[in-house]
Amino acid sequence: MASRHETRVRQFSELRRRAEEILRNRIITLASNTAASSSSEEALRALHELSVHQIELEMQNEELNRALEAVDAARARYSEFYDLSPAGFCSLSDQGTILEANLTLGRMLGLPCSELVGQTIARFILDEDKDVHGLPFRRLFATGDPYTCDLGMVDRDGIRFWVHLAAVSARSGSGATVCRAVMSDITELRLAHANILRMAEDLERRVKERTAELEFTNLELETFSVSVAQDLRSPIHTIQGFSEALLETYREKLDETGRNYLSRIRQGAERMGELIEDLLKLSEVVRSEVCRAEIDLSAVCREVLAGLSLAHPQRRVEVSLTEGMLVQADSRLIKVAVENLLNNAWKYTSRAKETRITVGEQRSACGSRIFFIRDNGAGFDMAHAGKLFTPFQRLHASQEYEGLGIGLAIVQRIIRRHGGKIWAEAEPGIGATFFFTIPERVES
Repeated sequence: MASRHETRVRQFSELRRRAEEILRNRIITLASNTAASSSSEEALRALHELSVHQIELEMQNEELNRALEAVDAARARYSEFYDLSPAGFCSLSDQGTILEANLTLGRMLGLPCSELVGQTIARFILDEDKDVHGLPFRRLFATGDPYTCDLGMVDRDGIRFWVHLAAVSARSGSGATVCRAVMSDITELRLAHANILRMAEDLERRVKERTAELEFTNLELETFSVSVAQDLRSPIHTIQGFSEALLETYREKLDETGRNYLSRIRQGAERMGELIEDLLKLSEVVRSEVCRAEIDLSAVCREVLAGLSLAHPQRRVEVSLTEGMLVQADSRLIKVAVENLLNNAWKYTSRAKETRITVGEQRSACGSRIFFIRDNGAGFDMAHAGKLFTPFQRLHASQEYEGLGIGLAIVQRIIRRHGGKIWAEAEPGIGATFFFTIPERVES
């Protein structure tokens, strides 16, 4: 900007000098002509030309003044933008010497701009970050590639702060290559980030501690539950045995009411025994180790369905089974899950006129494998689907369909142990479909 202004001034000065020289020559010529010839007409013509040149000079002078005012206004705007910007600006030589700097950079470094000029920028960069800036800085002068980086810096008083630096290659007024750099103070951002990291570490530590406490508590509760369940086996068996013996020995001495009471005691003891056994099964699933291997899920389902057909020869069930469904899973646990799901399908289709059970596989929108077991049995209201996998929660009366409501809870825990998930879709009187996934590996 300043060089163009100086050029314009020199151009107008040269123009004025030439104009004045032409006027002097005209005056000399006029004087000699007047002396040689006293023609008044020539004198008037010469005066007219002088007046025209004078007007031209005045107009050019006014144009020059307007141009100078515009230049001054532009320089003022540029100066305000340059010095009052929230970012620090500077120009650096290929040796890293500060050639010019704005007021903001001066405030960052705690020095007036006049004292910054001539110093190297490396003086204000922390030792551990000198290479972070130095390597791309040298590459900028070698190839012209711009770069950005975050730097730790220190001001005149030794106070540390951090900046985000963006640098480009440019040409100075003399034509030399320089680095134009912009520095934005990111100290508060860095401190906030460090605080977030500390909070995250503290939260992670607390979560680990809490998880360890919960795991210990769950282990104690599980151990206690197993111990209680095992301890209850003996008195339950005693109640069952003595009630049966009492009923057989004193059947003739007991009236119908007494026999009914003993029958109800025995049924209650049997149900309690079944609950205890189911609790132990659920505990075993949770505690057992998952040993993965490639198994043929289709073969497991075929085996379970064959067993159900043998146990209920009077049933006629149409089965559709997809072959070749290979999975990486624990063979023992997966068989338990399949048995419970197929037992449910077999049980809840017992009142259907034509029974159909379908076992298959489909792909999700993201391409993952989803296995399903579908039946056309009793189904259920989806409004109660949240109770499906809760132990001892039933969606049908025990008088309609037998069971204690523990099977699906066991299935859910087995699928979760494999890193998968299970859900269901159903409609009352139409049937139910249970979907589940078995990932190749458990995501941590």
